Amino acid sequence: MAVLTRVPEPALGRKPASPKATRALTLGVLSAYSILIAVVILRHEPWFDEAQAWMIARDLNPFNMFEVLPYEGQPGLWPFLLMAPARLLPYQAVNIISGMFGALATYLLVKHSPFPTVLKVILPFTFFLFFQYSVVARSYSLMAPLMFWLAILYPNRQARPIRFAAVLFLHANATALGFVVAGSIMTINLCSLLRNRRELDRRTIAVNLGTTACLFVGMLGLSFLMRPPEDRTFAPKLSFDAEGDLRAVWDMMNGGLTGSLGLSVLVIGLSLWFFWRTKVLSLYLLPTLLTLVFLAVVHNALWHQGILFLIWIFAMWVGLQDRPAIKLDRFSLGAAVGALSMVCVIQIGWSAQAALMDVSHPYSGSRDIAGYLKANMDEGDQVFATHWAAMAVNPYFRRNIYANYNSGDGPSYWWWSHNSNINHEPDFVERRAPRYVVDAVKIRGGESWALGHLDGYRLTAVFPGNLYWKDSVVEPDVYLLLERRTSATRKAPTSLWTEVGSADFPRS
Repeated sequence: MAVLTRVPEPALGRKPASPKATRALTLGVLSAYSILIAVVILRHEPWFDEAQAWMIARDLNPFNMFEVLPYEGQPGLWPFLLMAPARLLPYQAVNIISGMFGALATYLLVKHSPFPTVLKVILPFTFFLFFQYSVVARSYSLMAPLMFWLAILYPNRQARPIRFAAVLFLHANATALGFVVAGSIMTINLCSLLRNRRELDRRTIAVNLGTTACLFVGMLGLSFLMRPPEDRTFAPKLSFDAEGDLRAVWDMMNGGLTGSLGLSVLVIGLSLWFFWRTKVLSLYLLPTLLTLVFLAVVHNALWHQGILFLIWIFAMWVGLQDRPAIKLDRFSLGAAVGALSMVCVIQIGWSAQAALMDVSHPYSGSRDIAGYLKANMDEGDQVFATHWAAMAVNPYFRRNIYANYNSGDGPSYWWWSHNSNINHEPDFVERRAPRYVVDAVKIRGGESWALGHLDGYRLTAVFPGNLYWKDSVVEPDVYLLLERRTSATRKAPTSLWTEVGSADFPRS
């Protein structure tokens, strides 16, 4: 029997664009995307989560990295890719690398996706593809190019199973939720293989089953390596509160699409109809439902909304390029285009607002405080940190600068363990009398821990920052520098707000 393959149909039944037109469109969109994202990246200040992977990549080798990754709760593909850059390039390269993955996703989308031309032009500028998973340099930056690569390979996945399985395994190594999505797609592909076995020859079936078995073993080994250590400071939730978790799940779904209850319900309804008509409903529902279970039972954060967005785009892509031979009615095709258009229009607004805020205001105060320390520290001066957020300053230096963390000469990343080697007890700090203490305020309207507990120190400078999410601030990322005072200086205030006005330290 012949191998079952499908040749992708032109999007929405239209004639395929000429190679020259496709090249011109790809170059135009990619150029616009790259220029705009470069402007934002040059003004972006990375925060702690961006710093952590860079420091792990810089301070560890591929072998001892596996001892630290289980504490991170994420697989190691992202820090592994950063190992050479972290040793050779300045810290700002982390955002350039993330932006390059965003540009790669844009290239794949414009050149290979089956979407109409207008959607190919505007989709790259949606919030997750342009800002959150590109400007902000985290492991999630790998998700879009890998998902789009899978979509390109999907029609011929059973004819070329090794390549498809390899990309699935990379996807599983990108993030914890990437593991969930890759496992879902692997399961659907296996079911499809068994369902179509009569149309395939024995060799094709054998190669597909063998490849799937190898992928399963690889993912099983990865899950074993990533099991949470007992001393990890943040343990999986592993509980279910029906009302609260269902509300959180809906907020994730809504936030990944339009942020508007009515519009998101309409988008989901139109999408489900299209997925059913194109026979990719399971390809959307299974990874989405398993992702939502993970978010409800294990852990969820705002940036996980983008995973649900990418699953939705992936299913739309496959549904349009891998349609059955039946001719779809205009309503089904219009449903897909309408749903995509609504989401694009709203998310482009989010991208614009987040990018403008990032360009005009500090995203994190960590870069500015690092610059101040470099300009004002004398040889032999000691600097202390108060907690994990202060580690975001370390990537601007070639080593750990904090004398009270890992004895001042150990790794510069934060170890998410109850045994973390940091001592910020007031008695210890006052006894050692470092010249500087770096404190961070991560809670909106919060106060400085150091100002409330340390005697003998005054507030020297405040370095504001705010993490922007769509059209608002999600949390502050403010850094405070306290300096040991002499008898001539006044005692430090106990309240942050008596020292720093709202104009210098925005609360919203």
